[in-house]
Amino acid sequence: MNRQALIERARELAPRLRARTAETEILRRIPDQTVDELRASGLLKIVQPRRFGGLELPYDHMLEVATILSAACGSTGWCFSVWSSHSYMMAMFSEQAQTEYWAGSPDVLSATSSNPAAAKVKRVKGGFELSGRWDFSSGCDASDWAIVGGFADDGLRHFLVPRHDYEIDDTWWVSGLRGTGSKDIVIDGAFVPEHRALPFELARNGESPGRTLHDDVNLRVPMLSLWPFTLAAPLCGMARGALTELEQYTEQRVTMATMQKLSSLATVQLRIGEAAARVRTAERVLEHASREVLDRGRRGDRFSIGDRIGYRLDHAAIARSCVEAVDTMFSVCGAHALFDGSAIQRHHRDVHAASHHAGLAWDTAAREHGRVRVGLPPESPLF
Repeated sequence: MNRQALIERARELAPRLRARTAETEILRRIPDQTVDELRASGLLKIVQPRRFGGLELPYDHMLEVATILSAACGSTGWCFSVWSSHSYMMAMFSEQAQTEYWAGSPDVLSATSSNPAAAKVKRVKGGFELSGRWDFSSGCDASDWAIVGGFADDGLRHFLVPRHDYEIDDTWWVSGLRGTGSKDIVIDGAFVPEHRALPFELARNGESPGRTLHDDVNLRVPMLSLWPFTLAAPLCGMARGALTELEQYTEQRVTMATMQKLSSLATVQLRIGEAAARVRTAERVLEHASREVLDRGRRGDRFSIGDRIGYRLDHAAIARSCVEAVDTMFSVCGAHALFDGSAIQRHHRDVHAASHHAGLAWDTAAREHGRVRVGLPPESPLF
């Protein structure tokens, strides 16, 4: 399946996702029908290894689809992007772990939560004993596995845990991205064999065990230069969706003072232009930077610390531009945009919620980038 075919499938699916946004928010998870349609479309397999039933296409193909779906429904686009990225993460694990993961079906889904703050990891014979609570696990209700982070005796690792070894605690009562079902995962003394525990350092440097299994450009680059685009792409979609809704809204609404269409007012036209500029900028950074990372992977380039932090700055800059764009749009909509039925207010809530992900934090990325530019080492290991 080529890029254009993927785009067409995403566009065909988008109206159904848009029609289901209210249901998605009420359920506070992705509806089963939507999950079934995503699976049937084949879109969830874009970056999945060919060896395990996937398409094994470049990561930027998935990001483009994520923006289209997110313009229709931010929660669905977010979960699509995150679920897809887990196939990319799984491709880094050992061959044995990958075989176990995809043994039941090529359509298997997993959730993640990388925050190791509340994790307890104990090395035992043959592997690790894992306990703790992991929050913000998007799409966990439809998932059969979880990938969670924790500090072992030899450093940070990603642990692959089957559904029967963890519970889901419904904590997801939030203002935005309500439909993502990003609840807590709770584990109490689960055994994780060594082959299902991936050292973070190997993934971070693009040297994972899976790199030798798959002829996949996505695995040839540092994980944190590529993966955070997973989070940035849905924001581009939400901002683009809000812009489309705003253009329709201002054509339909009239001012109380002059009974003119909002779209005829110079101030509204100016704000639409400002918002469009920010959306276009974010889209172009997403397209250019993600393609550049992959092109460098194809060439076998070395990624310096400066390179890695530069891409992290791109991830955060995309998010910041999208938030500013949607804030600008929301400022001209008036009181009617406050109602739950307004797609603009939904995009406004969703884009703000998405921007709070630690992987898109502007202050962290900008400060670390500034440190490196003035000759100081970065303080965070997440590059």
